[in-house]
Amino acid sequence: MNDVADPGILGAASAPAFSSAMVEGLDDLTLAHMVKERCEAALSYAENRGPKWRRLASLTKLASLALSAAATVILGLSSLSPLAAAGFVCSALVTTLGAIEPYFNWRSRWVLAEKALHEWHRVDDDLELYVAAARPIDREMLLEFDRRRAATWNDFSEQWLVARRSAPSESG
Repeated sequence: MNDVADPGILGAASAPAFSSAMVEGLDDLTLAHMVKERCEAALSYAENRGPKWRRLASLTKLASLALSAAATVILGLSSLSPLAAAGFVCSALVTTLGAIEPYFNWRSRWVLAEKALHEWHRVDDDLELYVAAARPIDREMLLEFDRRRAATWNDFSEQWLVARRSAPSESG
């Protein structure tokens, strides 16, 4: 499908949902444990990446603001040739930061990671409650928890790709 959803790159976090044939022969608690491991891998992915993307989005905005302000002040003092040159450099850097921000799209990735994290926590909590309370454990319910995890991953990947494709046209 796409590299973002390739289990070879991200392991269990992005693995497709189990099918009934894939889990044939497994006891219910083993299957529940495998689904939980996949939920934990997805949670770990979002928890580890989200803060980085938030930090990069914030740093890019702050750097752009600081350079823009510096360029404005320095260009206001344009009678001094070295300062005018520094102002033009700052303006060029602001333009560069403004151009790369939509390309990397850190803010969108951060927001999408927060949304996915919320959904994966819900799946994980629901799975834990179900396994603790249900006797007997219904195999189809366990597979449904894994389908919810996989659907959240697919939505996360798809929304990121949509945001990535549309970001340059919004800024241009």
